[in-house]
Amino acid sequence: MLNIDFLMAFLLIPLCAASFILALEKAKIIEAMQLQNFDFLAKLAKCELCLCVWSNFIFSVIFAIIAFDFWLLFIPFATIPITLKLIR
Repeated sequence: MLNIDFLMAFLLIPLCAASFILALEKAKIIEAMQLQNFDFLAKLAKCELCLCVWSNFIFSVIFAIIAFDFWLLFIPFATIPITLKLIR
């Protein structure tokens, strides 16, 4: 049986990641990253899927540290489509 914390994290991680990406777009930070000479950040900022993967991963690591739950690190693999749907 699934733990309620896992289900809450399954909903909160894509919501946090999508709001983070949308805030970066609103503040024009993603456009600034695309114009930089640093190639990795420019490629990352041009790809919505890459932004979703990395933001989901970062938030899952934060949630895993807070909750002391190793299984939360596997959530980004399932929540990427949810995050993509939320930012489009």
